[in-house]
Amino acid sequence: QSGGGVTFSGGECMQQIDFLADIMAQLHEKGIHLAVDTAGSQPWEKFEKILPYADIYLYDIKAANSDVHKQLTGVPNERILENLKKQTRITYKH
Repeated sequence: QSGGGVTFSGGECMQQIDFLADIMAQLHEKGIHLAVDTAGSQPWEKFEKILPYADIYLYDIKAANSDVHKQLTGVPNERILENLKKQTRITYKH
């Protein structure tokens, strides 16, 4: 009844950005709702490839404090938070 949709996740779906952008473009053309489940740690250029197609992003942030994030994951969270800030400034037109 909802019309359904597709969520891309697993490990980090944006690691295969060319495939992801291609399949999302095809599904977007068909009017299918698209979600991307991401840790948010990929370079912004990867986000730019799929911004026209994603309806929603699900961020898996391990910790808001960068030091704690680094203790838990081995990497700080500055890039993740910066990517999230950039996305909140975008007006989506689907």
